[in-house]
Amino acid sequence: MAEHLRSREHLARRERRRVGAGREPEPHPEVRPGRRPAGLLGRLRSGRRHRAGHLARRPLAPAPDGHGPGRQPVYRILQRRLDQQVHPEAGRGPGQTPGPAPPADALTRRMSRRPLPPFLRAALPVLALAAAACGDPPTGPTDPEPPEPPEPPPIPIVAQIVPCAGGSADGFPCDRVDLAAQVSVTDLSPGRTPAGSADEWVVNDIWGWTDPQTGVEYALVGRHDGLAIVDLSTPTEPRPIAFMPSPTSQSIWRDMKVYEDHAYVVAEITGHGVQVLDLTRLRGLTAFTELGADARYREVSAVHNLAINEETGFAYAVGSNSGGETCGGGLHMIDLSDPKNPTFAGCHAPEGTGFLGTGYTHDVQCVVYRGPDAEHAGREICIGSNETVIVVSDVTDKANPVTLSTASYADRDYIHQGWLSEGHRYFYQNDELDERNNRVSRSRLLVWDLTDLDDPVLAKEHLGPTEAIDHNLYVHENRIYYSNYAFGVRILDISDPANPREAGYFDTVPEHNDTNLDGSWSTYPWFESGLFVTSSWDKGLFVLRLQQ
Repeated sequence: MAEHLRSREHLARRERRRVGAGREPEPHPEVRPGRRPAGLLGRLRSGRRHRAGHLARRPLAPAPDGHGPGRQPVYRILQRRLDQQVHPEAGRGPGQTPGPAPPADALTRRMSRRPLPPFLRAALPVLALAAAACGDPPTGPTDPEPPEPPEPPPIPIVAQIVPCAGGSADGFPCDRVDLAAQVSVTDLSPGRTPAGSADEWVVNDIWGWTDPQTGVEYALVGRHDGLAIVDLSTPTEPRPIAFMPSPTSQSIWRDMKVYEDHAYVVAEITGHGVQVLDLTRLRGLTAFTELGADARYREVSAVHNLAINEETGFAYAVGSNSGGETCGGGLHMIDLSDPKNPTFAGCHAPEGTGFLGTGYTHDVQCVVYRGPDAEHAGREICIGSNETVIVVSDVTDKANPVTLSTASYADRDYIHQGWLSEGHRYFYQNDELDERNNRVSRSRLLVWDLTDLDDPVLAKEHLGPTEAIDHNLYVHENRIYYSNYAFGVRILDISDPANPREAGYFDTVPEHNDTNLDGSWSTYPWFESGLFVTSSWDKGLFVLRLQQ
């Protein structure tokens, strides 16, 4: 070491004498026989008595360009260092902020402490060529150059459910109801422009289906020009997968129900009939597809609503007003034992009910009765909402249906729809126009006690928080899922069945809560995933979840 230091001091003195004599400094000495190479490159290559040399002998991470498994050639390190000084942006990808790249190893950390000397920058091209001529570090026959690893597959970015927090979810007023997704009216049929003019583009009723083979949940959304079907496999990214167009023209009234993996669709349009769609055709669809009906029942034409008792296999078309057997607008009963070949089973239209007295039924629910009235246990009972009264009927014998009772109430305006409690004791009913026509000041829910099916008793009137019009409601697991037009969908807790309690809401029309005819039309709450879906006039489909 002393000899080396004396040699360096001798060279330094000689250069000072040359400069003092007015001569140019001698170029930096090159490698001479019997001497250790001088300068940084020499020290790096010597590998002796210098920390940088020892570090250079350690295995390093593979170079970014895949140059050898053991270490990066020195000329590449130097070139990268110079590039970073002259072009700081070199080596940055799009969107990265300026700044030096972090050192790859101990050697580059040492080098990054100070810039390269001017003489080395000038000699860099020569040094790089010399280093390249020496070749890469040898890799033995048992140490082949590893192949470049394949790029990992892209990680799918899935949107998150927007929680209802502080009374809002993505700008929609709410309470204890989270927003998974919204699909607009037009997006329900990608690449297919809705029929009619833009001011006619609305959704109406909604239902659901779960594929028993795959477990995939689907929303069946009525639109003015047909039936849209949405795959809910990823609730935050619902995928419109199919559309079945109306066989005739458009209508704002469309309804659908499901039996034995078949959808039955009606609309209040002359010539429409009942479309039948085999929903198992959705399996395997990877792109949006327009589907035609598998069959069409034509014994009735324009139908306002449809109910199906899945336990008995009968459908009930109601509110018919033109074409075929309308049954006075009452129950047009259809046998679905052969799902693709429905057959007419009979009529039931209680005289004196409805505004015209013809038995017009706006909506109906039919069940195999398991309530407290032992006299009618096991019978097929229908509860009809007949504009002016509710009607309780026994339709077990389709050839001879029997009206058991009717009932009404004060300040009645339009008895619209209702649903039984799961124990079949209570019937929860809405009146569509009592708010709009100032019969009441706030949304009104009527609770009927049907302990005696032959004598319904009004047990309670529950008033909601706004004046919005109440529309369709359904009962699931001690909760009422209650579409309230401009106020969106409300959730009522009926753990105490005779005393409903507000348990949450999601307002699909933030602009107002008045008596306009817009907002949430209907809701489907029976998905095992815990999701529920609601249709909202001109805003489309909402996928929602009640907080636990």
